[in-house]
Amino acid sequence: ADLAMTDGMGCAVLVNGRIKCGASNNDYGAYGDGTVTTPADPWNGPEVLGIDDAVGVSVGALHACARHANGDVSCWGLGMYGSLGNGRFGAVLEFQPVPGISGVTAIADHRNGLCALTGDGTRCWGNNSSGEIAPSGTHTLWEPVAVADFDGATALAGADGVMCAVVGGAVACRGSLASPGAGAPISDATAISAQQQWGCALRSGGAVACWGTQNDGALGDGGSTSSADAVAVSGISSAEAITTMGGAACALLATGTVRCWGQGWAGQLGNGDTQSSSAPVAVNTVADATQLA
Repeated sequence: ADLAMTDGMGCAVLVNGRIKCGASNNDYGAYGDGTVTTPADPWNGPEVLGIDDAVGVSVGALHACARHANGDVSCWGLGMYGSLGNGRFGAVLEFQPVPGISGVTAIADHRNGLCALTGDGTRCWGNNSSGEIAPSGTHTLWEPVAVADFDGATALAGADGVMCAVVGGAVACRGSLASPGAGAPISDATAISAQQQWGCALRSGGAVACWGTQNDGALGDGGSTSSADAVAVSGISSAEAITTMGGAACALLATGTVRCWGQGWAGQLGNGDTQSSSAPVAVNTVADATQLA
């Protein structure tokens, strides 16, 4: 029902509301199964203990958080920089509720912390070393706090040192990634995905626009120039979802096919090649995709 991944961990919400995670190791309770045992196949861990009502999941640096059907959020794993929202630093081997928030409709991780859309505005916690979640210094936020910049947000996306939100169709970012420039404003965004120095927005008609640092064609406009303003990704007009990962991005089209652009040295573009591409290329053999992560 939902997927989330980082470079060290991934989790999936199953159709029965349970969650299953894989990670590079379980030394700090990343699996949420009450143990620190890492199986022979670390990317095929056991189900998270005690959760059977999950509707969403987010993962960071060896921790994960679940969004429950009743609007609560709970977290487990390595609690660096307050990433578990429970006021403590240490590891948690079984899920624990995040205090002080309810009515949550979306969550997004920024590697060592989280933001949540609630019925009472956006609440964030965790690492703030880049100012990604609060303007008041760069201290750690151990428990959820209101982020006025994201009031009225309808979508969130985070990365290491970055948090972005869709607010009234516009894109607002904090941390190491600036919001898109005013030269080509976005007013119809429905979803976003971000990295440390660049990001992309899904627009209401199915187009995709990206902005920031242009490394290896990450902006997808066929060029090689960075842009503070959002530029249109070439040839994408029917996207339903987007994701970014390091130096590459992908869009899920209405046809169930996927097209990717940017860095390709490790096969990130899925087209059977290891070359980067500044324009979208088709992912081989995928014709019925429903979600990206």
